[in-house]
Amino acid sequence: VEQGDNAMEAVVRVATGTGSREGSDNELKERHWESIGHSTCYGRMIPDTEDIKLRNGTYREPQEGQPFEEWMLCVATTAVEIEVNSQLRDLTQQNRKMTLLDQQIMDDPDFASTRRDALKDASDVACAEVMHTTNRFWWRLVGRRYDVQSWGPDARNYFDIKGVRNPDFSRKFPNSLRGGEKWVADALTDKVNLLLPDVTLYLSKKDCSDDPFAILSGWIENPRNADTMFTHTLKEVVVWQNPPLVNIFNVVEHGRRHMRVLEYTSNLSLCLHEVSNGEPYPDRVAGILSLSAGIPMSTLTPESSLIVTRALNSELGTQTLLPDRFMAGLLPTSLIEKYTFWQSEDDNIIGYETDEVTEDDLDDGDLSDKPSTRLVITLSKAGDFDKSGFCNAKAEAVVQRIPVRNNRHDSEIDPNRQKMTLLNVLSAPPSSILKRVGMLLSRLDNMAHVLVWSTGTVPSVHSAASIDVIELPRVNLSFKSKQVESSDGRVEQRLYSNDHDGLFIAT
Repeated sequence: VEQGDNAMEAVVRVATGTGSREGSDNELKERHWESIGHSTCYGRMIPDTEDIKLRNGTYREPQEGQPFEEWMLCVATTAVEIEVNSQLRDLTQQNRKMTLLDQQIMDDPDFASTRRDALKDASDVACAEVMHTTNRFWWRLVGRRYDVQSWGPDARNYFDIKGVRNPDFSRKFPNSLRGGEKWVADALTDKVNLLLPDVTLYLSKKDCSDDPFAILSGWIENPRNADTMFTHTLKEVVVWQNPPLVNIFNVVEHGRRHMRVLEYTSNLSLCLHEVSNGEPYPDRVAGILSLSAGIPMSTLTPESSLIVTRALNSELGTQTLLPDRFMAGLLPTSLIEKYTFWQSEDDNIIGYETDEVTEDDLDDGDLSDKPSTRLVITLSKAGDFDKSGFCNAKAEAVVQRIPVRNNRHDSEIDPNRQKMTLLNVLSAPPSSILKRVGMLLSRLDNMAHVLVWSTGTVPSVHSAASIDVIELPRVNLSFKSKQVESSDGRVEQRLYSNDHDGLFIAT
């Protein structure tokens, strides 16, 4: 079986020009190939990344009452991703004519990481058209296991569509605040007319008196332009309770999905992303002096978007690339800069270390064999299924750094190194050790470059966790937790520096 799989992969490499018969330039895991499971399809070999209905041949079985013409059309036009036909001795890619990928796609910023990591900065890439509709072009990269979909600008005016702004956000700010939600008013009331003039904000029905943060949303009117029907931009405002912090996001359409893009923060020291649009300036939030940055009242117009997907093997399934800008403000910048993020079909996200070549790496040989890590983001979904179709579902996430033996996508977990779970300083209770340590570390560097990890088992978002490792990548400092017995017999936990022997964090 393994020899047969090797032979099929070699056929694909040679026929598509992506490698030689003896080996490949990339480190993709070889797929398992098998004949389509139908008596008329023996010798038509397809990989295990194909849909199960294609692999077992059930797509060829007529439905009850289905006319012959309809059945014949279905069978004749059903296209597999890739097929090696040993009867006809040919290779089929989506039953389509191959061409070169458009240069505009090659130069798209959202294609840059794929071009660098998967295509080795190739100047030309062969592709086959999968589908062409009014609003979308879909191509498959020949022999690469990658797809690209180019979406045209959405011509709809979202302001006129019910459900774009989350229907659960029905309480008007500040009139409908509950007594315990005064902290939201303290942070926003004096600033909202300056940050978002003429914008009416709404909160969800849920009481957020004791929550670490509150989310508000509202529409800001775009500058009047006769060339577009896009009259408003949806804003989401995230207010953190302790310490007071205001982050403002634009809700952006990307491939007909809706994502957040961070546009403004009231405190660069505490925000998980260092907003770079506009010069930072001193400001106050709830009476606390801070350094603000960004343009809170920025607006959007419809733009085209590029979606990159891949199906490397059957275990990973189909993954969709998440551009960095959609992770900004949700994860620390130091992690976003280190990893490239792909979302799986179950909505969980895996971050793969970005290949950065240095002179030392070149001397060490094959980069793919160096020890590496994965960032695994497991979503915990809350509430009902989102029926609006505008990405209004709620979720929390557990972020874990998993050690792996090397940087290949199919690499095994390294049992000799510890798995770590990221702790969120902003959501920690005000009197907790995590909050006190985090505020202390924010004096050394912005929270965008402060990582607090636990090596213990953290099964869910709200589980208790110990502080075991602290990293400040930008200033090259790290600390490790150790138990120390003092002279009076008390045992205390200290965070000792890994870079300076004997020194530890004193709170």
